[in-house]
Amino acid sequence: MAVLIFLAAVAFDTSNIELWKGGDDGLTNRFYDALEKAVAPLKVSSTASLKITVEQVKPKTWKHLGHPYDSADVTIRFERANGPPNTFRCTFVDYDFQPCVTRAATLTKSLAGLSE
Repeated sequence: MAVLIFLAAVAFDTSNIELWKGGDDGLTNRFYDALEKAVAPLKVSSTASLKITVEQVKPKTWKHLGHPYDSADVTIRFERANGPPNTFRCTFVDYDFQPCVTRAATLTKSLAGLSE
């Protein structure tokens, strides 16, 4: 029984995730914290097989039909030791970044080789 538990722990250990951020402003920190929470069950560690870098979130204001909207763009880089790098870009409106966090967490699971 102890052997099975050890093997499961070792198998899960291969999907370690290292999380970094490329900015230190409030919006980038909030996005990073939300993503960190979303991928925490996937085991964030410093000896990772998947490195994720959240670039600085870039806020912008634009108008549509005369109504101003606040939005922001976020770019996330995914780097694996045994594969090509991937880039994920997402725009969120009115600073509701949860849909982008959810999509980035799903991509993280996929790149880490974990099933839903």
